[in-house]
Amino acid sequence: MKRYKLNIINIKILSLDAKEITFELPQSLKSTFTFIPGQYLTLYINDKEGTEQTRCYSICSSPNESSISIGVKRVKGGKISHILVDDFTVGDSI
Repeated sequence: MKRYKLNIINIKILSLDAKEITFELPQSLKSTFTFIPGQYLTLYINDKEGTEQTRCYSICSSPNESSISIGVKRVKGGKISHILVDDFTVGDSI
C-alpha cells in the first residue's frame, strides 16, 4: 500500500478528549482520496518510544469537501490517540 504525507490544516476541539483533524488534499491527490461514507484513513505514527504504530480512523468529512477529516478520541492507555489529541498542531504532517 502506498503512503502519503498529508498536512493538517485545521483542528477542531470536540471535547476534552476528542478532536476533529482536517487534512489538506492537494489537487494531485483528490482522485486518490475519493471515498464513500464509512471509510477510514490508516495513519502511521511513531509512538513516544519511536516505534511506528498503525491506526485507522473513520473519515468524518463529506466526500464533496475539498479536504478530508478524521475524528480522534483519546483512549486511556492508548499509544497513539493521546499523541494525536495532545501533540499535533496545524501545519504538522502525518
